[in-house]
Amino acid sequence: MKKKKWSCVWLILAFVLVLAACQQDANHKTTEGKVTDPKQLYTTAFQKMLNAKTYDSSIDADINIDTSNLQGEYKEIADVINNAKLTVDIKANEETKQSELVFKGKFSYENLSMDFNVPVYLDENKQRGYIKLDNALKSFGIFLGTSENHLKSVKNKYLEFSLEEDQPLNPHTEERLKRKLQESLIKAMDDIPQDNFKKSQQGSAQKVTLSLSNKGFKTFIMNYLDVCGETLKDPLTDTEMNQLKDFFEKINFKKLSMTATMDNKEYIHNFDTDILLHVDHNDFTGDIGFKLSTSYKNINGDVTLKYKPNKDQILTEDEFEELMTQATEMN
Repeated sequence: MKKKKWSCVWLILAFVLVLAACQQDANHKTTEGKVTDPKQLYTTAFQKMLNAKTYDSSIDADINIDTSNLQGEYKEIADVINNAKLTVDIKANEETKQSELVFKGKFSYENLSMDFNVPVYLDENKQRGYIKLDNALKSFGIFLGTSENHLKSVKNKYLEFSLEEDQPLNPHTEERLKRKLQESLIKAMDDIPQDNFKKSQQGSAQKVTLSLSNKGFKTFIMNYLDVCGETLKDPLTDTEMNQLKDFFEKINFKKLSMTATMDNKEYIHNFDTDILLHVDHNDFTGDIGFKLSTSYKNINGDVTLKYKPNKDQILTEDEFEELMTQATEMN
């Protein structure tokens, strides 16, 4: 059970970059009831987003790796990543525990340039995920040596995979665990100074930027893990904590800022994350930059999931391998 719990912790940490502390002081509101305090405004908007029953969003990702100290295939791989364009469209229904992600983008290697578009459907109730195979092979089949016969054999088929790490949690336990982790996050973030939040106006939209220093971010992460361990009654061992500290010693967050743009109803329309970190490791020394731009097209509105497979469209891994073997023999 420990593995499952702490894997959830690491998943929640991905959301750490887009959350802020919760304060409920009435002095932070105007006479109309609107939140004016930057820290509380930031938190209120994200509480609404986290509590949303449905949402439709799109994430654009840009990664920039310093290649000055790289050579050979490592530099080639870094160049591919630096020049790649990646977008992830996400639609989710928290009530039915179903969602879909469509990975789209473009990458180039030497004289080869390729577009990709791969839908993935997730069903948390069944603890199963499904990859649309014809899209996946069309996008990446050139690296696998696939042919037209391979594409025909998997047309409109989905490869099934498991979402379970060890033993699945029942819905009640999973929801309680999620709630406890969020409570721990809020408690840990209470210590973020008010001055770290800066508010600005862009037309009718309000913008709040949260900035954290290298020391501030690392301190927050350590505090969060301590609170999580206490809340879940499953703290990190001394060995695990020392491993995390050793990992942090190799990384310096040179820049970490997160900007939320909200409408006058305090709903997030856009969220931009800008991270620049320096890595000092035996395998790599240099800067890595991450820029993520998330746009929310719809929160708590109607969401249609169009990539849910029918039973006759689903293939197990063994069935998929058998089809690939048959298609190869036909060539």
